[in-house]
Amino acid sequence: MASFQPQPSDFTQVELEQALSEQSFGITSYKITSSTDLQASARVVLLEGNTITISLTSRGYEVIDSSSAEPESNQAGNIFEDVEHLLQSVSNQYSNARQKALMERLTLLSAETSP
Repeated sequence: MASFQPQPSDFTQVELEQALSEQSFGITSYKITSSTDLQASARVVLLEGNTITISLTSRGYEVIDSSSAEPESNQAGNIFEDVEHLLQSVSNQYSNARQKALMERLTLLSAETSP
């Protein structure tokens, strides 16, 4: 069975889109705003209502713009290996939603394995 292999020019956009879609439980929305061979960016609306712009490059994920009024949540310049850690650093509600989603999955798994 052949699987979809992104072209090198699509890689950063596909990777960013996939990473954000997997985090849909903990963000309000996202939109890819730009993409090149080496970089992709997306505008992300957090559960708190703040908007951030995330960039993905070969270095990792980075907040390149934030509408947050809280200086400690502005992570511009920090590079993250994955989008989960980036979102945890800028959104308390993301962390809570992630924990809730994990507990729901564990409960479901427990119910499936119970006799």
